[in-house]
Amino acid sequence: LTLTSICKEGMNLYLVPSLLPTVDPNQGNLLRWTNQTFQSCLLVFTIDLALSAKTILFQSDLVSNGFLPSGLFERIISKMVLWCQSTSCNSTFCYDNVVVNRNMVILHFGSQRFRMVACPIINSIQLDIEGQNPLPVHHALTDIIENAIAECFKSLRWFTVLFHSSSVEDNAHNKSTAIADNLGQFTHELQPNKADQQSFVVPLQILSQAAVNRQPLMKAGARKLYDADEIQPRYGTWLRIPEPFDKYMVFLSYRWMTFDSHCVSLIYDIFSNFLIGKYHTAVNVFLDKRLFQSGEHFQFIFVKALTQSCVLMPIVSADSLKKMISDDGSQFDNILLEWVVGLELVKKADVGDAQLKAIFPIAFGKSYIHENKVISENLFTSTTYRALPKVVPTATLARARYLLTHIHPGMKLSHGFMKQTVKGIVKNLMKYKGFLAWDQPHECVIENLVRECVEVIERNLPENWTTNDSIKSEIIEQTLPQKWTPTVSIKSEEVLQIFTDNPAMWAISYKQLLEVEDLAKSTFKKDFKSKSMRDINEKIIKPMCQRNKTSYALSKNSKGLKSDVFVSHSWDEPFGEFIIGIQEAFQNKLEKPNLWICAFALLQGNAEDITTQLGTGEMALDQSPFVRALKGSDSYLIVRNSKKDLCARIWCICEFIFAKKYGFIPSKTRITGPDTFAKVTPNCLNADSFDPKDKAMILKELLNEHSFEEIEEYMNQFHAFVKM
Repeated sequence: LTLTSICKEGMNLYLVPSLLPTVDPNQGNLLRWTNQTFQSCLLVFTIDLALSAKTILFQSDLVSNGFLPSGLFERIISKMVLWCQSTSCNSTFCYDNVVVNRNMVILHFGSQRFRMVACPIINSIQLDIEGQNPLPVHHALTDIIENAIAECFKSLRWFTVLFHSSSVEDNAHNKSTAIADNLGQFTHELQPNKADQQSFVVPLQILSQAAVNRQPLMKAGARKLYDADEIQPRYGTWLRIPEPFDKYMVFLSYRWMTFDSHCVSLIYDIFSNFLIGKYHTAVNVFLDKRLFQSGEHFQFIFVKALTQSCVLMPIVSADSLKKMISDDGSQFDNILLEWVVGLELVKKADVGDAQLKAIFPIAFGKSYIHENKVISENLFTSTTYRALPKVVPTATLARARYLLTHIHPGMKLSHGFMKQTVKGIVKNLMKYKGFLAWDQPHECVIENLVRECVEVIERNLPENWTTNDSIKSEIIEQTLPQKWTPTVSIKSEEVLQIFTDNPAMWAISYKQLLEVEDLAKSTFKKDFKSKSMRDINEKIIKPMCQRNKTSYALSKNSKGLKSDVFVSHSWDEPFGEFIIGIQEAFQNKLEKPNLWICAFALLQGNAEDITTQLGTGEMALDQSPFVRALKGSDSYLIVRNSKKDLCARIWCICEFIFAKKYGFIPSKTRITGPDTFAKVTPNCLNADSFDPKDKAMILKELLNEHSFEEIEEYMNQFHAFVKM
């Protein structure tokens, strides 16, 4: 185990958890570890993947199917103590305020104390947290457990469960005490007969899903466990999953690199120790991994949150800049997008077009963390910083312009906005007074940068600043611990639509496609066989798009639906023939896939609507919704037809080239439909598109990367491939 240093009276004490004594956590002062209200949960460990899918779990389930490896609790203790040290306000850890034993610890995060108890009988760890907001500690422990498992127990799985209470107590203290008493029996007193077990636990993930969907929670035998409106009163403190505010004090912008992500997590946690302004409001921070699932990039909500923030805090590290060195103008960079938008918004703050008042850049050179110390080299003397290219990042700038003008209609961008270079953007960002990590004492880097950022917030925060969840100091003092972090629920359809900014989320289900076929048959009756996708679009798809102001796919799936299969086809095909091709492709699949079909995925309207979505002439092809959706799908389907050769459609050719580039061909590709055009010789110059500008854009970009002969070779490969 890594040794963890604890400061006491000028001495360094070293914690070796495996050498500590064990105690009985249910005896004396250890049982009465706090006189405050506290929240309790169990962290269950197992190698049985099916265990977490059960709605309710009895003690015998955890005893029989759980698995808590020897030494894991001690490893977690070591990492948790280190986290408490690194997030302490004075960079030290108060030894007198903690209890550390081999099977139980009592630690503190700021002023919030919490207890962890090993429960080997039920293969779990009991977690008790003071106050009404257990989430900051639970989030930190989640990261620590994931890291510990990744290091030594890769096949291990874990999940959080909450204890079932038979009633909702009016008094929070009585409720937490009652749950703790019952949980003590559940964790330490073996109940051999399942029939005798009256107590059980419920997985937090299952409770969260039911609460979000506002559905009752059902158990085995289709019996109701909780009504939809019972879940929040019973478990609300655990269901406060961070969601968008109407305003943010700080927007943390960083690249998902190992060092950067670790520093940002520490920064986020330390912010919890501060209260701002006359109402003593907690520092509300926009941090993507606290709001969204990993891997999902919602550019729209990022930019909108940035426009509603007071201070932009970009992490400008040597690692974050490496990707920018290879930018040739055509690639898209999310971090560069945030920095470009931030620089533009600060300029517009004085004229009332934005709330962003300041930029506080955090600079790291080549860096690492050792024994809770951050060691950083000078960024400005690094080869990475000096190698930044004087290239105009056209794809990133075009996306930034699109997002800014849609979030703030009428906003006039600065002169020369589309002529900025990568090097110029980074240099302009660093002109703002920020924080240079290499000038700080190694042991105080994170704490000092947060303190300086808080000072920047206090200087720039408007006097009338309030969020839709601001809390006055007297309420905090009466009901909440110091580290309470406000959360709010989503209140508008706009925020739900933001979650679907990724084109790969614009799919429809197989069943929904067949529903369109039924509707088309009832609409066109005897003429159905003669109708093409264009006819279906005019009579069915476009009217729904215009009514709902969004695409057919998002009208049916408001939170988005992840694409399994990207479908390449022609709009001139008979729609009935298209459906038959889809059915033949998946007739042997028990579970039918979600399909990305452009007519349903895009908002169908006038030419301007389509051009806006495609970014014709401004956006690199690999940033078009077609290519991004293809890249985000699991497989590729080519649907041939008897009316139009796919090789005669420029978008189909484009899709084929990118499918080959991304490795879909041949192993992840299916082909269906008649081979009517097998003997036709293709010519890319004769390929057409509904909008001639699309053809010009595609050919221009393809010819920039390939010779005409290479494109013709691609065409021949494509045509040979679709003949199979």
